[in-house]
Order: sequence, then C-alpha cells, then structure tokens
Amino acid sequence: MTTTPQPPPPVEPPAKPQAAEAPGDFSVALAKAVANLASLKLTVVLLGMSIFLVFVGSLAQVHMGIWDVLDNYFRTWLARVELRAFNTLLPEGYTMLDYVLPFPGGKTLGLALLVNLLAAHATRFKYSWRKSGIMIIHIGVITLLLSEYVTAGLAEEMQVRFRVGQTVNSAEDIREFELAIIDPTDPMQDTVWVVPESRLQPGRTLTDASLPVHVAVTKLYPNSRLKSPNDGSGDVEAERVPEASGVSSNEPVDLASAYVQLIDPATGEKTPPTLVSQWFLQGPTVMVAGKPYRLDFRFKRFYKPYLIQLNDLKHEVYVGTNRPKNFQSTVTLFNPYTNERFTQVIRMNEPLRYRGETFYQHQMTAARGESVLQVVDNPGWLIPYISCSLVGLGLIVQFGLSLTRFAGREAKR
Repeated sequence: MTTTPQPPPPVEPPAKPQAAEAPGDFSVALAKAVANLASLKLTVVLLGMSIFLVFVGSLAQVHMGIWDVLDNYFRTWLARVELRAFNTLLPEGYTMLDYVLPFPGGKTLGLALLVNLLAAHATRFKYSWRKSGIMIIHIGVITLLLSEYVTAGLAEEMQVRFRVGQTVNSAEDIREFELAIIDPTDPMQDTVWVVPESRLQPGRTLTDASLPVHVAVTKLYPNSRLKSPNDGSGDVEAERVPEASGVSSNEPVDLASAYVQLIDPATGEKTPPTLVSQWFLQGPTVMVAGKPYRLDFRFKRFYKPYLIQLNDLKHEVYVGTNRPKNFQSTVTLFNPYTNERFTQVIRMNEPLRYRGETFYQHQMTAARGESVLQVVDNPGWLIPYISCSLVGLGLIVQFGLSLTRFAGREAKR
C-alpha cells in the first residue's frame, strides 16, 4: 500500500510586537533642547553679536548722547541700529542709507549668554572637586550678568548742586527734564504740579484730571540754545543743537527748551505759545482764566527726607598746572525724622554713604563757591564686588589644584 506524504501544516508567522509608547519622549526632547542651548557654537555667535553691539553703540555716540545709547542699545531687549552711524568709517563723499536695522539688545544678549552658560552646566560639565575652581569662576560670571539687570532696573543717579551756605532737600537727574506748573497765589506755600518728560510730546495735548490746566507742546528741543530773533524784537528764541555725547567730563550738560500752550479745561481757551527753558533761572508766568501759573522747565527732581548743607569747599591743583590735585566739600546732613546730624568731608575718593545712597565729589566751581555732588542710589552696588571676588577666588582655587596635581606627579617620578 502506497501512502502519499502530507504537507506539514502551515506555520503562522509570529505576531509583530506592539510598539510601546516611550514614556521618556518629553524628557528626551527637553534634553535635546537643553543640549542645543548649551552649544559652544551658540556661545561664539552670542559673543560675536555682543561685540558688534558694543561697536555700533560706540559709533552711535557721534550723534547720540551716552545715556540715549545705553537706553537704545544696551538696556533694551530690541536695539535699533542706525546705519548712518557707519558714515564716520566711510571715505569722504560716501554715506550709508538712513535705515534702521533691528538687532537684539543688550538685555536679550545678556539673558541668552546666561541661559547658554546654565545649559552648559546642566549637560557638559561634570561636577568634581578638581573643577571646583571653574565652578566658582562661572558662578562669579553669572553673578556679574545678574548685577547689570539689577543696576539697569533699580539704580538711580542724581546730582546735588549748591553753593557755600546753601541748604537743599532735593537732588536732580540731569538726564531727564520735567515741566513744573506752579501756583504762587498762596503766600505761605506754592502748589506744584509736575509733568514728566515722557508725557511731553510735540504736537500732542496732555489732558489729565490731576492738572489744573491742559498742556499742549508745540515744539520740544532736548538740547537747545537761546538767541535773539532776527526781527530785532526783545524776546529771545530757542533753537535745537546736537546733544552732548556724554563721554567727556568737560562737555556741557544738555539744556532743553520747549514752546507750550496752557488750555483752560472749562472754556478751551488757549494761551499763546510760551517759551520754557532750562536756561531760565525762573520760568515765565502765564495767566489762565485770571489765575497765574509759573512754568519752570527743570531737571527731574527727587525730594529727600533729609537736608544737606554745604559748609565749605576746597579746590587744589598741582603747581604750575590746571590739573586738579584735590577738591573737597564739607557738608552737614540733618534728618528731621530721625534727628540725625553729622558733618563730613567728601573728597574725590572718599564718598559719603547714607541710607543706601552714595555721595561722590563730582565737579566744583571754586570761583562761584559752587559744588556738585553725584548721588548714586544702587541697591545692587555690592554685587559686582562679590562677583569679582568669586572670579578671583575661583582662579586661585583652580590654579592651586592644578599646581598640587602637577607637584604630585613630579614627586612620583
């Protein structure tokens, strides 16, 4: 009997394993993003952009004041690079087009460098005692970057200008101006309303319920000079002049002028355009609805809870030259709220510190018996010192560790 072999039963292919969801997808993507932020290429690009920003910011001081450069280039998130600044580098007869190039500002680049350094620590650096010096150095650099944000956001610089025997209770910011509207009708005290520089816009009318009148600015010159009119009339006129660059201590301070109109809120009646200027020791008086208002155009003023009096000053120069050898002011400070009273000499390198403010000897006109003190209120003034100390300590530690390892290897030979 013959049998026919049966084919083997078909074997089913094994089922493909189901692809399980990777629980770490988000963490992997996050790690990749952090690695990109820690890139050394990014570090080089950011440093190059920072160098370019410093370069164009320096060129911009040809036609801008130093404080405007700080605000428009370095203490901003988005800088507006004016291409005309490069005209000083071109041959005579060639000029750049008057365009503005958007560019990351100093705040943006500083924050990006800070994130880049922190990301590098999170990915590439291996923490060990052998690299403790480098870690301390990096902490110092991070502290220095953060100190600039604190200074830019919180620091204030002012000046106190007074003569021998004069007592003042306020300081001025010579980088900003304000319009003071003064009602002098009360014989005991003046009533003062202040309009800051930011609200004085040419061609606009300021209507504020807190002001007794509306204010319209027809012309505004951030830096100006006064001249006699061409028609020979007695009233002086103001004209615009370039702003000081602010890089030299001998440069004059910008003195602003403006033409303003006061408007009666009830009737809408306008006064003729009136010249107000920081050149005037006292501003003009304007009548609105039969009531006088004096208009003082002045530097931004900060009133203090204390009084400071200039008792004496001394200005010494080197023999045979005009170079200053020493100039100092003797002042008395009195705080009526705490009954503190003391007298101190302020010299060029010996400031007065009081309640977070530092008074430096800035300028002096001995012939007029006038002294100018620079007043700095910077809550973060100590941070740069801490930063530099950390960087110095890190260098010492890292150098010491490297020297110890080198000496150990030499001893084993």
